[in-house]
Amino acid sequence: MTQTAVKNSVTDSCLTLRGVSWSQFESLEAAFESVGGIKFAYLDGILEIMTVSPEHEETKGTIRALLEAYLYCVRARLCKVIR
Repeated sequence: MTQTAVKNSVTDSCLTLRGVSWSQFESLEAAFESVGGIKFAYLDGILEIMTVSPEHEETKGTIRALLEAYLYCVRARLCKVIR
C-alpha cells in the first residue's frame, strides 16, 4: 500500500486505508477469510476494514425482517441477482 498525502483514519470500529490496489484488497480479504466479525469495503483505492459486533448483526436481522414484512404487505416483487 502506498502512502499518500491523504491520511488514513481509524475509529472504534473502522480502519480506512487510502492508496490500496485491487490486488492488495483481494489479498487482505483472503487473509481474513476465516476471521469472523470483520467486513471489507473497497472503492477507488480506498479500503475500509470494519469490525462487526453481535449487536450490529442482531439489528441488521431485525431491519431485514421488518423490510421483508413490509415488502410482503405491499406485494413488492424482488428478484435475486445470481452471479
